[in-house]
Amino acid sequence: MKNRNIFFISLLCWAAAGCARQGVRPAEENEARQETQAGFRMPEVPDSLTVPADRADFLATHYWDLFDFADTSLIRKPEITEQAFADFVHILPHARKSGEAVALLFERAGANEPMFAHFTALSEKYLYDPNSPLRNETLYLSVLETLLGSSLLSEAERLRTEYRLERVRKNRPGSEAADFAYLRDDGSRGRLSDISTDYTLLFFHDPGCEDCRRTEQYLTASPAVSRLVREGRLTVLAICTEGAETPWREATYPAGWINGCDEKRELTRGEVYDLRATPCLYLLGRGRRVLCKDEPAERIAAWLEENAEDAVSREKSF
Repeated sequence: MKNRNIFFISLLCWAAAGCARQGVRPAEENEARQETQAGFRMPEVPDSLTVPADRADFLATHYWDLFDFADTSLIRKPEITEQAFADFVHILPHARKSGEAVALLFERAGANEPMFAHFTALSEKYLYDPNSPLRNETLYLSVLETLLGSSLLSEAERLRTEYRLERVRKNRPGSEAADFAYLRDDGSRGRLSDISTDYTLLFFHDPGCEDCRRTEQYLTASPAVSRLVREGRLTVLAICTEGAETPWREATYPAGWINGCDEKRELTRGEVYDLRATPCLYLLGRGRRVLCKDEPAERIAAWLEENAEDAVSREKSF
């Protein structure tokens, strides 16, 4: 039996340059669609749509056409509803109309308050939870903006949503990152705005965090990061977010890295940055322009390897 993931793999191929529909036949696509769980069926994408982005747009905006939002028993069937939502999240980054698709989902879910609440919770779990492998702040921003347009939110929920939206909008890709002061391990002080290299990699961490250590090891071993630091084009600013009382001074970093500390925890207490979990990485270009926010070290290193020599890329977020 064909694996149901054939369809999603084929969609990724459509969306990737040079890989459009390679090796996947329409018959296989249809079979994959038919093998989705009982209770959820995806729409058939018209054969007349041959452009990958057009196909992704159609699927995203029609994804929930056959779902019964009135059937609240589906809330208690994660193998149907939650799995369908996770697959939906996989599709959205490849669609130009992802915001419209999110709005359509909540418009339909809004006819049934328990279902609306369920999809609200799923959105938080998959798109905003710092431990979610599908975390996507851009998509969650669309969710929050859509929720604020709904009459189903209580006053408390509305205030919570507004607060979260304010946090998500901070230091977005393309904006100028907030400046801050830090204490160096030699006792001197510095500011983010004092750094003048082409790139700055902010590495927010906690000395007791195992994931932080793994991230540090990955960045240290990355050829792209090491080369750019050595050439004086990249500064890695490691900031301990837990205050000066922690053993942050004991850390040893490669030459070209700065070992710093948010001495009074102003970044977290003042919510200057949305640091819900560590490690947290921001890549900045010149003028503190945010190129990426809270992305995995692997993606940042790969981007630097491919784009660091391109002057145009230095001005673009990813």
